[in-house]
Amino acid sequence: ATEAIRHIGTNALPFLLADLRYKESPLDEALDWLNQKQSFKEFTVVSESDHAVRAIWAFRALGTAAKPAIPALTTMFNDLETWPVAADALAAIGPDSLPTFTNALTNQNPVVRGKAVYGLGEMEGQAEAVVPDIIACLKDKSEYVRWMAVQSLGNIHKRGDISVPAITSCLEDKSTDVRSRAAEELAAFGAEAKPAVPALLKLCNDPDEGVRYRATNALKKIDPEAAAKSGIR
Repeated sequence: ATEAIRHIGTNALPFLLADLRYKESPLDEALDWLNQKQSFKEFTVVSESDHAVRAIWAFRALGTAAKPAIPALTTMFNDLETWPVAADALAAIGPDSLPTFTNALTNQNPVVRGKAVYGLGEMEGQAEAVVPDIIACLKDKSEYVRWMAVQSLGNIHKRGDISVPAITSCLEDKSTDVRSRAAEELAAFGAEAKPAVPALLKLCNDPDEGVRYRATNALKKIDPEAAAKSGIR
């Protein structure tokens, strides 16, 4: 399938963009309802999410060859309804999509900035380029943007030398959700996140139960010995 998409090349782009914009029709919804109510005959229904997933995989297959779709995807990225699938498709294209995200980081609307950080977090193959931009967003005045930045660093899971200290600093964030997410993402780095152990031990006394739970879990994954010494089981 990957080779087929690559042979089709840019001729596939109109169909892929249509897949990303696809909305279930009343007939689709009725057939889906029937599938759930009876087992005599199953009707074929391709959901919105299935349309989007297959389109995003196709964009990954095309990579930089899908560059001509960037203007249309940027328009979709600026739409509150279609931005998540557009961000995934843009990230799949690669470095040519970076300006769409980096330009949005300075937008006055925190929702737009958060969307941009999400998009950067999907660009796993561009860690060298995007990790510093994401780290800068950890100091954003918006809790939503900071939370999204922590999640994106964990999603990329690269450049631990700068990502781990940056995420560790968020363990003292004023937002409960950001502290909790930071502990969770540090756990994904495993032993590489050992420098965060002192801060995580401190977080075990956090006023919030959810934060304490994620801090103890992170300690067990990052440094089981230190966790045991502190009475964490």
